[in-house]
Amino acid sequence: DVSKGDVGHPCVGGVRSRWVKVDDCSTSRVINNQTRDTFVQLLSLSNDVNNENLRDIFFPVSGLTCASSDVDEKDPNTYLFTIDVNGICWQNTHPDNHQVFDFTEWVFKHPGGEDAIKAFADVNNTFILKFPGTWHSMNRWVQGRDQSLISLGREGDNTTLKSLPPELLREDIAQAFGSHVGATAAASGKVVVCGSPFEVATVHDENSGPLYKGGFDMHTYYNFTNWGLKEQRRSIWLDIALNAPDQLRQRVAFALSQILVVADGAIGDDDRTESFLSFYDIFTRNAFGNYFDILKEVTYHPLMAEMLTYLNGESTGYAWAVYNTPTFLKPDENYAREIMQLFTIGLDQLHKNGTTVVDSAGYEVRTYTNKDITEYAKVYTGLRRRKMRGNIEDPREPGGWGNNQVDPMETNAWKKDHFPKLGLDRQYIGDGYPLCTDIPAQHFLKQGAKYRLLGSNPNPELLNDPNKIDWVDNWDRGSPKRLSLNFNSSALAAALCKGNVNDCQPSSIAILEQDIPCDGVECDVTEPRTFEVSPGIWFEYQRPPCVNLAFYKNPKTIFRNWYHDKVMCGNPESHDASTICCDATRPLSWGESAWRQELFGGERVDFQTAEARCDSGQ
Repeated sequence: DVSKGDVGHPCVGGVRSRWVKVDDCSTSRVINNQTRDTFVQLLSLSNDVNNENLRDIFFPVSGLTCASSDVDEKDPNTYLFTIDVNGICWQNTHPDNHQVFDFTEWVFKHPGGEDAIKAFADVNNTFILKFPGTWHSMNRWVQGRDQSLISLGREGDNTTLKSLPPELLREDIAQAFGSHVGATAAASGKVVVCGSPFEVATVHDENSGPLYKGGFDMHTYYNFTNWGLKEQRRSIWLDIALNAPDQLRQRVAFALSQILVVADGAIGDDDRTESFLSFYDIFTRNAFGNYFDILKEVTYHPLMAEMLTYLNGESTGYAWAVYNTPTFLKPDENYAREIMQLFTIGLDQLHKNGTTVVDSAGYEVRTYTNKDITEYAKVYTGLRRRKMRGNIEDPREPGGWGNNQVDPMETNAWKKDHFPKLGLDRQYIGDGYPLCTDIPAQHFLKQGAKYRLLGSNPNPELLNDPNKIDWVDNWDRGSPKRLSLNFNSSALAAALCKGNVNDCQPSSIAILEQDIPCDGVECDVTEPRTFEVSPGIWFEYQRPPCVNLAFYKNPKTIFRNWYHDKVMCGNPESHDASTICCDATRPLSWGESAWRQELFGGERVDFQTAEARCDSGQ
């Protein structure tokens, strides 16, 4: 149903329309010859040919038009018509028709209970939902789709296991299709799996049980003994704190825990054990280290974010754009205040001898103002929990939805505040970091370049990208293009595999000890994201910290696919966008005359590199 205003008319520039193959065009609404000829051209020239029953096309912003009598965005009848192309009949349909979605999260959020959704499969033996239907209108579909559904592709498309969104790359899903998560691993059958942060090997010893070395039971779907799970972590902590041989470390850790406090009463899932242990381990691990490192780990821990209410924080710009509120919503200031007042500098400035600094009138000089709190509150926007994964405490129903309370949080770039922020003493907090545009070319091959192991999953974890990079090869919804190094000759692959690609023994974190030469495709890459160094073993490049200018010269317009109304400004000297090339022999206004020119899905380059690639045809 296209009558609810959420679907653009197929004749409007920049709109993506979907066409389904049908048997008969004779019953179609009569349309003007101009409109018919336009869509015959677009469907004939479409590169979306891998799905024999569906076509997705974009209407060009200029150059081609429909007859005005066939375009009425308020009349749903003008949306639905058929086009005969060389004897094949194509009918325009809703852009979500025949789209395949994962409903896992919506099952648990459904207001009518999960059984109401599961019934389609359990009772009716179908996985097809029809809107509008007996129970719900199209408005209900649009709301649920945008909030809870993950798009997997179209019915009839081909995809691969490793191209699934990270939250669906699970063993139970792989087995349902006769595969396993490690199917892309080496021929030996080994699968690379990354453990929890700072995890240690299991000790098989009679002294390693719950009363000695800290073993504990966990909250699982099959084991719900709430009171016992809360008490066990206190008992284990007390035994270690009193009897462990590293008493100085234990006492320093306890002192730190009384400064950087998380109270279990402020945490929703307070009966879990591993999440609280992972938080306390920050202090035992860094007891003799740097206080800055402690603050950083504490800030990124999901328990602290939940307690001091900056979890899932949103910038003012994001809230204004999404919620369209008449007033500006400001970021939560709780943590910005507490980290200064309680965790670091306190309320009053101090001399080096510890005495209070006073002004000419004898009043204490404050260390910060409300303006400082407001500025620092912007820093902590956009932090969210990571997706649930294996090898950590997991109380959810198998295959269900849950929260990761162990791993450091990730940044949701959409909700982050992107503007410069003034810190204490009116200095920008980014001062001292290099500009991202000043990072040397191909820094990923230089001494000090940092990489982190992803295991057998090629999807990036530190970068903010859509769940699946759509329209990657000539606008065809297929598997994202991946970057694999030359296993036989790449010095980078050899370095990350500790010298032997055929028997790769990777570290979870790898840092290049010296500059290395590029090899093959590496010489054309400006900045990689993820890449394969040995069959089934993937690494992610971790770019050094840097800052971007909020204002710059000669900005370029960046389009989101072919939606001409979804644009933003980009710095031509930064790696801000993908490369799109146009066929100069065809009208530039035709959407089908342009294609991506990427070495891998999600690649970002500067404007000069994009121009050079299109000019050379590479």
